[in-house]
Amino acid sequence: MCDVMVASSIVEVLEAKVQNGDIFTVFDVTQEVRKALGRGNNVSHNDVRNIIGNEFRTGQMQGYERDLCTLELPNSPQAFVYYPDNKEASNYHLVADGDTNGGDGTVIDDDDDDDDDVVKMTAAGRIDIPQKALHQITNQGGAFSFSVGGQILRTNPDKNGRIRFSLNRLGIKGAKAKLIVDVARNKIDIESV
Repeated sequence: MCDVMVASSIVEVLEAKVQNGDIFTVFDVTQEVRKALGRGNNVSHNDVRNIIGNEFRTGQMQGYERDLCTLELPNSPQAFVYYPDNKEASNYHLVADGDTNGGDGTVIDDDDDDDDDVVKMTAAGRIDIPQKALHQITNQGGAFSFSVGGQILRTNPDKNGRIRFSLNRLGIKGAKAKLIVDVARNKIDIESV
C-alpha cells in the first residue's frame, strides 16, 4: 500500500493525462510519478495499476476507454491502453501493428483468403464494427442495419460514431465473428466463424 503523497501524485498525473486527452498505459504513469517524486520514494507499479484501475471502474475517467493491446517490446507484453473516446488504442506508439485495427481493441484479421472481414472480440467481450465496413453502407434515419442469424437489427452509432456489439448477446459463441457487407441490401451480416 502506498502512502498519501504517492497516491496523490498518481492521481495528479492521471488527471493531467485525462485532461490533456493523452493515450497512455499504467507504466507511463508509473514512470512520470517516479520522476516527479525522485529517489527515496517508493512508487510501486502495482499501486499505480490499482489506483488507475479503480479510477477507471468508478467512472472517474469519463470519456475514456481501455483495451488490452500487445506492445512492440521484447517478449510482446500486453497492457491496457487508456484512450479518449475520440481516439483509438491503436494510436498508442507502442501498440503492435495489426493489434487494434478495428478500434476498441477489435482485431481485423486481414489474412483470411476471402474478402470478408473477421473481427476478434476485445477483452471487454465485444466487437467494434470497423469504419471501413460502415462506410460501405448508408444509415437510414441515423441507424445502420445488421443481420444476425436472419434477424435484422437497426443500431445507431454512439456519440463517437462507433457501433459495438456483445457477441454473447448476439448469440455468437466464440471470440470471432465474420462481417459481410451486403451493399445491395444496405446491411452488414454478422456470422459465427
